[in-house]
Amino acid sequence: MAHASFAGADGYFSARMKMGQTSDVVAVVKAGGKLYTARQNVKVTVGGCGG
Repeated sequence: MAHASFAGADGYFSARMKMGQTSDVVAVVKAGGKLYTARQNVKVTVGGCGG
């Protein structure tokens, strides 16, 4: 879980996380009083880095 606030500017957020298994990563953004979501499946490989 992470929280970031941006006021009066375009926002950019980057995060690194350690995952034990393949799963969806979900982002929730509140803008203009509305909530928006994006979901991306992140595949975890044995040994990491695609190997």
